[in-house]
Amino acid sequence: MIAVDFTFLDTIEYEQKTLLKSFCIFTGVLLDAFADAGMANRFRICCTSGQQDYLKERFPDCEVVAVNRILRLSAPLLGAERSLRWFRRLNRRTALFFRTQALRDVDCIWFPYGLPEFFWKAAQGRNYILTIHDLMIYHNDVKEPADAAEFQAMMNRAAAIAGVSEMTCRDIKDSFPDTDPVYIPNPFLIPAHTVPDPERTPYILSINGYGEHKNQMTLLKAFARIARQTPCRLVFCGGWQDPDYVEKMRVFIRENQLEERVDLIIRAKEEEVNDLLKNCTLFVSSSRAEGFGRTPIEAALYGKSVIVPEIHPFTDTTHGLVHYYKDPMDDRELAGCILDVLEHPDPQEKLMNIRDAFEQEYSAAHCAEQYTALFRKVTG
Repeated sequence: MIAVDFTFLDTIEYEQKTLLKSFCIFTGVLLDAFADAGMANRFRICCTSGQQDYLKERFPDCEVVAVNRILRLSAPLLGAERSLRWFRRLNRRTALFFRTQALRDVDCIWFPYGLPEFFWKAAQGRNYILTIHDLMIYHNDVKEPADAAEFQAMMNRAAAIAGVSEMTCRDIKDSFPDTDPVYIPNPFLIPAHTVPDPERTPYILSINGYGEHKNQMTLLKAFARIARQTPCRLVFCGGWQDPDYVEKMRVFIRENQLEERVDLIIRAKEEEVNDLLKNCTLFVSSSRAEGFGRTPIEAALYGKSVIVPEIHPFTDTTHGLVHYYKDPMDDRELAGCILDVLEHPDPQEKLMNIRDAFEQEYSAAHCAEQYTALFRKVTG
């Protein structure tokens, strides 16, 4: 039995009953692939109590267990301060009990998004497997020596580590020399061949969370340069947002009179995202920091032309098959690249060859086979 940590699911995701964050989508796609292979009974999904109903509905073939159920008191009985201390102690013991119950008879714990602090004590003495999407938290946020030592211990104690890109594996090995990460890429559901709606206004699409490191402002500035030279609209879509950064984008849009040409979509549902991918004219990412870079691959699987910065991991994951511009921050260069692709569209045969290459490497079934081999290596 393999316990799967799903405590990183965001509130908005189980309220809207859709997976939005890339690592949640990653976990969901793999669990679906395991279910398709008849392996669902080998996985116990561990989540928080508020997530339980949605995950039972989303993954009906897997066991789903809440690991932090909270006892609710109808009224304080011992005076406010004493009652609160008692309640906290009881809640800690109850949470520990449910963690223990959730992890009964498991052969290992799989943390599809690193190792959350919530599970750190529960993992003690048990085999665990980490999937590392990137080490940005370690490099940017771990400042104290004690925190760095704990992170080091967490990585070194792992029975196995999977990195989602070759760049991530290199970073893991450089940062933690005693580890031996294995490259298993992000899995994708392969869409059926589709025909775009000819009645739709042509648009350039960019899908990513909204934030400084995702760098939508560079794409916005590039579009402002060429808006009068193309009939295309520009559509941004993101699952999470930095409100200050989104406001910065809105101000730029107003100042450049682009309100009728640019859309900012926040938290679209899965079917809406698929529809956007199906009907776009061109896909562009101007992100300057990724662990894998999921959405450009997704767009290419829909048979779309793709433009990305010439940086890792994009160059690793796209294998030189799409369009590149050198400096992620250079809006002038990006504007020229966009116009060139729009004026000289990729032949359909080329796009289908790219799709076939990515399907062979990134299909959910193929990635699930690699994880199955890793699980067997750890559990015996």
